[in-house]
Amino acid sequence: MSRRNVDVGSLVQADATSGTFMFTLVQSDVLRIRLYVPQDSAIGVKPGVDAVVRVPEIPDHNFPGKVARIASALDPATRTLQTEIDVPNADGELSPGIYCTVELKVPRRTQSLIVPAGAIVFDRDGLHVLVVEDGVAHNRKVTEVRDLGTEVEVSDGVKQGDQVILTPPVDLEDGARVQLRTAAKAAP
Repeated sequence: MSRRNVDVGSLVQADATSGTFMFTLVQSDVLRIRLYVPQDSAIGVKPGVDAVVRVPEIPDHNFPGKVARIASALDPATRTLQTEIDVPNADGELSPGIYCTVELKVPRRTQSLIVPAGAIVFDRDGLHVLVVEDGVAHNRKVTEVRDLGTEVEVSDGVKQGDQVILTPPVDLEDGARVQLRTAAKAAP
């Protein structure tokens, strides 16, 4: 029992809409975490998807969980998907009501790659990168999946092993000859 809202002798109403709660029960061997997944991350969230729960006060310890239930539709006001995750807690290490962060291991439907944000060029033609092939720069249109700050996840336009030009000059055109330089090594 985690809470009792009435005392002995108090009038308890039976009305389901405005009745008085007498107590709240908590089952702590499996914790249920409710979260709201934004629309852009909700595609692919379904029961059975793995989750990793982290608690700031317990560093270096991840708690595995699984998506148990999802709402049947996005909330039209917030454009989020209510999701419930069950986390085994047989040892009682986690307390009900504790603050945590959740990482969902949502499988991607399409292959994607990470490129440095500095390689992305945005102009009137949209997003693209310049890729070097045999000493020649080639313009490749890319589709952004997620902006990760210093990196961008893209779903097409580049493939594993492509050499993209980091911070390309504005006057560098498709088909221009380029010479590769390796990054300068820091002095010991």
